[in-house]
Amino acid sequence: MMDTDTSNIYSEIYDLAEKNNTLVNVIIELLTKCNWKCKHCYIPSHDNEGISKEVLFDMFTQLRQLPCFDLTLTGGEIFYRKDIMDIIRKAREMNFNLTLLTNVSLLDEEKIKELAHLYINQISCTIFSLDENIHDSITEIPGSLKKALNNIMLIKKYGIPLEIKTIVMKQNYNSFKDVEIFCSENGFQFKVDAEIFSKNNGDSAPHQLKMSENQLQEVLVDIDKMRGFSIHKHSANEPICPIIKSSISINSNGDVYPCNKYFYKIGNIYDNSINHIWNDNSLLNKIKNLQWKDLLKCFECENNEYCSRCPGVALLEDGNLLGKSSLACEFANVRYKLYSSNS
Repeated sequence: MMDTDTSNIYSEIYDLAEKNNTLVNVIIELLTKCNWKCKHCYIPSHDNEGISKEVLFDMFTQLRQLPCFDLTLTGGEIFYRKDIMDIIRKAREMNFNLTLLTNVSLLDEEKIKELAHLYINQISCTIFSLDENIHDSITEIPGSLKKALNNIMLIKKYGIPLEIKTIVMKQNYNSFKDVEIFCSENGFQFKVDAEIFSKNNGDSAPHQLKMSENQLQEVLVDIDKMRGFSIHKHSANEPICPIIKSSISINSNGDVYPCNKYFYKIGNIYDNSINHIWNDNSLLNKIKNLQWKDLLKCFECENNEYCSRCPGVALLEDGNLLGKSSLACEFANVRYKLYSSNS
């Protein structure tokens, strides 16, 4: 976990990056294959073995020349790759501030010990519940919680910073507070999210997992506190997504997106250099500069101050980058009922 001074420096760097159109943060999907079968997963098929190691290393060189320094590796399950430790070593040799998104179940003490020696910035994993029946019913892999928790404690033993996320849905909506307590007791970061959205091919099957309105009303205030949500009126000139001013996401086919929730293809690494995609892309530049005043229905909405709209999710769920987001509206309506009744 960052100390206050480091966090402030990071904020200043990202503020400058946004102002100067500097790419500093990239998420790379190494593959889609995974040993868990999580019911809510947005990846429609888990059969892609990903970008070759040689192409990845060339991408790393391109990124450092830009000069990107924050790199996140995700999947699928990244430790499903036999060459994953070579990839991690190369990223650290090139001085990337490296974050690994993994379910941690395929790790062992030898790998964890080496990751500690490589000074990984953070490992981020997901625990759905400390109740084995609930957690394993979501991953659809018996014993997945026990294996994950065993490796989590090894990660703690070797002093690697760890973040645990809980995705809240109808099956586990009573579980996230126990996971937060577990994180607090062990010095782990905790993150919670309640947004369940369609697969990236438009398949809406994950919607069946969403909490009912009554369940959402029961837990949303606590989730908002944990996520740092604050009620505020969105201003006309506020960017609809400040993150994409300094970051991109690259999937296992080499397709480039503004972020890993924003499935609006802006290029492909096999067709153009990353420098060209970032600096000479009229489509990306247009997206970066979109502001709340461009979202006519959302900007004028009476629940504007309760909204945490994601443009990528709006595009995925409702087919319109600038239109209303059904998922954001659902949350904003519940917040209005909860917060206005308490004011």
